[in-house]
Amino acid sequence: MNSALKNRLVGTVIIVALAVIFLP
Repeated sequence: MNSALKNRLVGTVIIVALAVIFLP
């Protein structure tokens, strides 16, 4: 797996998690 791709995937997961936390 590409390191940059993995880094982007982790970033996306963090953004989604933050959205779920702050949205409600």
